[in-house]
Amino acid sequence: ATQRLPADRFATIGDVNTALGDPGYRGGGLARGAAGAGGGAGGGGVARWFWPAATGVLAIAPIGFASMAMRDAAPGASAPLALRIMMPDSQRITNPTDFMSAVVSDDGSTLVYVGPEPPNSTQLWVKRRGEVEGYPIRGTSSPTMFTVSPDGSEVAYILGSSSQLAAISTAGGTPRILADSALSLGGDWADDGFIYYQNFRSGISRVPEGGGDAELLIDPADLDRPSGDGDLAWPQLVPGGRQLLVSIWGTTPATDSVALFDLETREIRPLAVGVNAEYLSPGYLLVGQTDRTLSAAPFDPESGRMTGPLRSIVDGLRNVQSGALDFRSNAEGTVLYVTGGGTRG
Repeated sequence: ATQRLPADRFATIGDVNTALGDPGYRGGGLARGAAGAGGGAGGGGVARWFWPAATGVLAIAPIGFASMAMRDAAPGASAPLALRIMMPDSQRITNPTDFMSAVVSDDGSTLVYVGPEPPNSTQLWVKRRGEVEGYPIRGTSSPTMFTVSPDGSEVAYILGSSSQLAAISTAGGTPRILADSALSLGGDWADDGFIYYQNFRSGISRVPEGGGDAELLIDPADLDRPSGDGDLAWPQLVPGGRQLLVSIWGTTPATDSVALFDLETREIRPLAVGVNAEYLSPGYLLVGQTDRTLSAAPFDPESGRMTGPLRSIVDGLRNVQSGALDFRSNAEGTVLYVTGGGTRG
């Protein structure tokens, strides 16, 4: 069933979270200024669609929800539409330990997530927009990092326990090897024809989506960081194709940061303290914090600078063993996140 939630009833993002997390909500039940922040295992979240997950709720939200939390929201943001889709246990999201649970294609057509593979393993699953049932991608047993092509036709992932980066059709088939020596902490199938990923040196590389030689972009050894600091992860190309968001991990959470890498000058510039970040259309920077809070700030992709302060929009996100928070965004302005527990490994 679907229900349109009247956006003008809510004063804060917590009000939205409370309404969407309450199965009994029918509208008009929240007073302005009512307390309530999303989060916690099994809790609600800013959402257009819900998929129940093993440690919480995977929520998908249009930018309109985040805009309600940020007073400098883009004008004309549409009222949210909440849809709840209950998946059967046989298709249930299985939260991985070391990496993100799900990703949605840039055109919004395709959700790819980690689901069950009987009797006790996992594999990649696909849920198409407008279709009731999801389906597994056979031959993707025990995946680690994965990212979907902008049109949702293919998914790139690390083959099982190997370090090979491969691509396979979301309709199934035979995988094709793209690169060796890939690690599990982040990947981005960008609209410039490259797949960006963490390499075996804990730096960032990219490889053409059609295959070819991989290119080393950032080597941690080249960073001016203290000994033991500087592992890079979670790359994402910013619109315009010139800058790359990356996470730089320190020896402690207090020294973690998110930064911007210029593909032309090869310079790297810190943006904020945080464990991972994503650009969100039409102009926001999402930053995962060590306290499991997702924050957002207005962001100009052309200059690569925040144009306002970071503000908390969702609490209690799941963090994976690496410490990153379990959230992703796409070019349509959709956010995916998973609430629940987890500890930094």
